[in-house]
Parts: sequence; C-alpha cells; structure tokens
Amino acid sequence: MIRPVEQLGPVLSGRAQAKVLRSEISQDLANGGHVVIDLDEVIAMSPSFADEVFAKLANEIREERIEFRNISPGIQSLARFVTLGRTREQS
Repeated sequence: MIRPVEQLGPVLSGRAQAKVLRSEISQDLANGGHVVIDLDEVIAMSPSFADEVFAKLANEIREERIEFRNISPGIQSLARFVTLGRTREQS
C-alpha cells in the first residue's frame, strides 16, 4: 500500500512530486502486483499532479491494477476531469 501523505504531505502539487509517486506505482506494477494507493489525509491535489498520476496511469486504473482508497469526492472529480481531457487530446 502506498500512502502519498507520508512522503509528500497532505497537499499534493506539481508534476515533480507526482512523478515521484508515479515512479513508485510503476515499479510496484512492474513487480507484478495490484497497487493500492491510500489517499487518507490528502486534503488537496493540483490538476498537474492529478494529470501525472490519474491520466498517465488511466489504462492500469481501468484494468483494475491500481486501486485508490479514501479518495475524496473532489479528488475523484479532478481525476475524471484530467483523464477525460487527456483522452480528448489523443482523439
């Protein structure tokens, strides 16, 4: 289980921070697993952070290789927004 709040704090912002998290997620996926990300205590997330995590890992999320727990309604909405935006860009 990955808890971003432990290494990045309760406000997740910027692509650089997100790349750290995405790298950890990708490494766990490469080791053949299902990854659980616990967003408990995360109070805010920037759109750029969300894009790096949710939009760039959308396939793995759809395939249920990544599971998010304790995700607030606001962050869920942001995740849908950035994923939809990236999907439209690729069309």
